Amino acid sequence: MELGVDLGTSSTVAFLRRDDGATEPVLFDGAPLLPSAVFADESGQLLVGRDAVHSARARPERFEGSPKSRIDEGAVFLGAEVPVEALLGALLHRAAAEARRIGGVPVAGVTICHPASWGPNRRSVLQRAAAATGLDRVRLVPEPVAAAAFHLRRHATGPADLLVYDLGAGTFDVAVVRHTPGAALEVLSSGGLDDTGGQDVDAAIVGLLRERCGRPELWARLDNPVTVADRAARRQLWDDVRSAKEMLSRVATTTLFLPLLETDQIVTRAEVERLAAPLIQRTLDAVAVTLANSPVPLRPLGGVVLVGGASRMPLVATMLHRALNIPPTTIDQPELVVAAGSIDPLLIGGPALAVPQPFAQPFAQPLAQPQPQVFAQPQPVSPQPVPPQQPPVPPQPFAHPQATPAWQPAAPPHQAWQPPAPAGPPAVITIVELISVSTPAYTGVTLRGQLHAGFGVMEHIFPATADGGLLLFSDANALARHAVAHAAEDSLLATPAWRVRNDGADELRFDLDLLPEHLAAPPETWLPGFVCRCRDLAAQLAIFLDLPDADDLVGEHSVIDRADDILRRVRNDPSARAVRRKLARLDHAQLLEDWAELIDRIDRSIVQPG
Repeated sequence: MELGVDLGTSSTVAFLRRDDGATEPVLFDGAPLLPSAVFADESGQLLVGRDAVHSARARPERFEGSPKSRIDEGAVFLGAEVPVEALLGALLHRAAAEARRIGGVPVAGVTICHPASWGPNRRSVLQRAAAATGLDRVRLVPEPVAAAAFHLRRHATGPADLLVYDLGAGTFDVAVVRHTPGAALEVLSSGGLDDTGGQDVDAAIVGLLRERCGRPELWARLDNPVTVADRAARRQLWDDVRSAKEMLSRVATTTLFLPLLETDQIVTRAEVERLAAPLIQRTLDAVAVTLANSPVPLRPLGGVVLVGGASRMPLVATMLHRALNIPPTTIDQPELVVAAGSIDPLLIGGPALAVPQPFAQPFAQPLAQPQPQVFAQPQPVSPQPVPPQQPPVPPQPFAHPQATPAWQPAAPPHQAWQPPAPAGPPAVITIVELISVSTPAYTGVTLRGQLHAGFGVMEHIFPATADGGLLLFSDANALARHAVAHAAEDSLLATPAWRVRNDGADELRFDLDLLPEHLAAPPETWLPGFVCRCRDLAAQLAIFLDLPDADDLVGEHSVIDRADDILRRVRNDPSARAVRRKLARLDHAQLLEDWAELIDRIDRSIVQPG
């Protein structure tokens, strides 16, 4: 049984696929939408979904309504610090438990969807969250790829580019997905808005009601509740406003009761559309930017796929049709599209899907599955529009035990990693990236893969010579030529081109040669993202290359590790002065000396083929 999970900003959706190909949504308390909310009780137990929402009425300080939006923060204070991956893991655990209850057997594989713009750091948080929950064979798929797979199952076409328009409760995402029969779905460009979604329309409706009714002293209690009764009234108001907005997608008028004010108000669809139009126009502007930023010429759009609950508003389809001159494909339940598409055979193989119950429309015949390709230079994806987001990742297929053998290191003597026992889960190379590295002596590109064996990241791996040297190539073409000649010797080099992530993003550039000069400046001028990325790569290479005494340089409690820990907490530290004091207490001279020694050892381990 396969499980697909769309871990949304406000709601989590899951679909399961049985071994015979039959699919169905996972129901949480009788509904397909689970609020993506977590509550930490005083014993440390994490409640999720409606249980969390109910508990938050009495203790709102222990409630987090959108863990996904906190993914960059490391930990969230809910009476005590709780790691973000624990919050996400609690939601995944609930989805897997309900799927097991419905399906009657344990989940064999899990597909987790994420925004196309998420980079490896955010994706690794999802991997760790799933591993901590005990989920095996976890596969990550970009949300627009899953939505496109769902669309193609219902509306099979020839080669085409699809626009995926995802308007959720708190965010908006848009992507152009290229479909070529026989090849993997590919995200050409993506963009979005972190501050625009259905909740903004809700806020505009509340603002309209505030203008109409007056009584500022009562609205102050609704805006900043202190008592339990006021908190309950605020939650009732916003829940009713959201329900009214959804109802106005079907009828012309509705009535809202305002708690505390003890009055009814009539709201019309025309009023809501007037409030929503500027917000939707912002999404159309983001669509235009995303289309313009495509790194390759686009084909005529073969479809516009609406995703997310807020896309149900009729005005969304109307304005998109006017802007693109293409009628969008409307779905009865757009919230379920991504989760349903994530377990499509087009993405993960297997028998043809049966028709999911929420979509009473027969699917087309299964499309051809993508075939492996010899590694070639991937096409870069241009930078994302404002607000800055992390770059897209191409789809990655599951590696089944019968199809993919465990990866064997090129030089067993120097590798710390040992293959798992034959009875255990197979080792699988999942995320593969084309990264650029510069050291004092070398500049070039190489591959970085994540090796999994059913319980999270085992190790980062790189192409290596037989005696354990790091292969660094002058450019991607040199890497491609070497891969063709040596793919049989190294499964990482044999990675098909469509599985290799390469978008020219800053986070995939590691300028180790610039780091000592950067750290020689006063600590208040250091760039935490730059320093921490370099530290991550250096630590990965130290393990992979088995550098002597590397643990003293970059291991736990080393000066480099302490500096990295302080810089990672800058985002959560309320006092910049406290951060400066912590950095000032570091042995600056020792930090520079250790970094110079570590970079020199990496330098001496590099081999650059001619």
